[in-house]
Amino acid sequence: MENILLNRYEIINHLGTGGFGETYLAKDLHSPTQKRVVVKSLKPIHDKNRSELIEKLFLKEASTLEELGENSKQIPTLYAYFHHEDRYYLVQEYIQGKSLNQIGVISPDKCKEILLSFLEVLKYIHSQNIIHRDIKPENIIIREKDNLPVLIDFGAVKEKMGSFTTADGSIVSSVIVGTRGFMAPEQGLGRTVFSSDLFALGLTIIYCLTGKSPMEFTSDTLTGELQWQDYIPNLESGFREILEKATKIDIPSRYGNAEEMYQDVLTVMGEVSSLSMAMASPIIAPTQLSSPSDTLLKTQVITPRVEDDNLSDSSSSNFLMVVMFSMVVFLALMGGFFLAQPRQDNQVVVEETEEEVEEEKDSPMDMERKNTDTNPREEENTPINPITEEIPEEEEIDEIESPPAEINPPEEINPNPPIEETPPPDTTPVLSEQEAKQTLQSLYSYLSAKQFESAIALYSPSMQSQFRESFFEEFDRVTVEDLRITSQSSQSITLVGYNTYYYPDGTTQREQRNYTVTTMDGVPQISSSQFLQVTKPR
Repeated sequence: MENILLNRYEIINHLGTGGFGETYLAKDLHSPTQKRVVVKSLKPIHDKNRSELIEKLFLKEASTLEELGENSKQIPTLYAYFHHEDRYYLVQEYIQGKSLNQIGVISPDKCKEILLSFLEVLKYIHSQNIIHRDIKPENIIIREKDNLPVLIDFGAVKEKMGSFTTADGSIVSSVIVGTRGFMAPEQGLGRTVFSSDLFALGLTIIYCLTGKSPMEFTSDTLTGELQWQDYIPNLESGFREILEKATKIDIPSRYGNAEEMYQDVLTVMGEVSSLSMAMASPIIAPTQLSSPSDTLLKTQVITPRVEDDNLSDSSSSNFLMVVMFSMVVFLALMGGFFLAQPRQDNQVVVEETEEEVEEEKDSPMDMERKNTDTNPREEENTPINPITEEIPEEEEIDEIESPPAEINPPEEINPNPPIEETPPPDTTPVLSEQEAKQTLQSLYSYLSAKQFESAIALYSPSMQSQFRESFFEEFDRVTVEDLRITSQSSQSITLVGYNTYYYPDGTTQREQRNYTVTTMDGVPQISSSQFLQVTKPR
């Protein structure tokens, strides 16, 4: 590739390789400030039909950026689009900042802020009948100048219900584009919907909370949904439920649009904000600190003491007036001996009252100490004594930045995990258990809905010839459940499970079958299906 394109864009370095081409950082020599820009170059493709299709996708990215970038400050601006020496190029705004996968683990509060801001972007994109189709941590950059999330890489965008017509008249209604793990199951079938973006966004936020890609989680054997909740057990229930709903396998169970999800996030953030304002200052103070040990010291020494002193002064003044009044009365009625005795009694009452006030003020502290002790890191250190020099080992364990690799909890809490641990899942070709199960569940969803063309597309070519549409016409619906793996390789997974056939008269029959799901051209397909036995006859 030339070092300078069109005598204007000087290539500085290579940023990355995508599905369709190369991305470079360059500077605009015609700009007064020689501002930095991103230059994308489309790879030459020798297959005529495929080349024509990819070129149209590339052109669509340019036109989409031009339209969307003008109306949203969280989408890069398109500067130029041109054809040069048998290659297509586009030039767009360079976003200075870090992507979510570079940042690593992020706190729940910050994740909610990012999610809320990003949903504003999705609301706008979807309002233009555009589906991004490739939302993932690498494609969301937190811009340095304003800390806003910016959505990049519109190479996979798809207009809802859009299609492409090639030169020979062939119509391509969909192209399977996306990133394995973050891609919704229906997207792998070429049936992308708006909630496919919400599915990927939910998994992206889960990645930010846990530091783990979707491929690293196990999945529920009945529903196929990812089991990520145990990695962040203290996540507030409202936020957890939002992420669970966004990442449902079943499309109708998900959020229908970005606005619904946005409103739920607003509600959760409002509830947390109100709760925080209602709490006493000892509970709020620790959120401003980075170390659990510092939090305990801060709440025990600083925050309660100010309030206790005020209460003690007020109580002392009131009781002093009572004591003075009592002294006058007793002097007049009982004489010097009786005057001294009540004064001592009143001093006892004052001291006891002050002790009660201190005990009452300490109770939220005790509650917070209990809450803090439930942290997995704190449970490892039963005798918490972070400032004692004689116990250096406990000080090291209490440090958030402690690097032991063999302990799982620190990997969840550490705000800056090693960047190199996150990229591999995006390039790995291994077929996951989740993808295999999702493929089978999608098959029977299509069969039950009598969408036979979509169902056939899930089979390998050899299996498609064996498909009998008339057989499935006999049933109201067919389900698959209790799927479990019996053998697995990098490209193929064999599972055994149960089918339940629902007849129009209300009767059912349950059978056991095994399936083999194999990756073909990067797409999971059912390459084998065998009947084993009837476990519950009709």
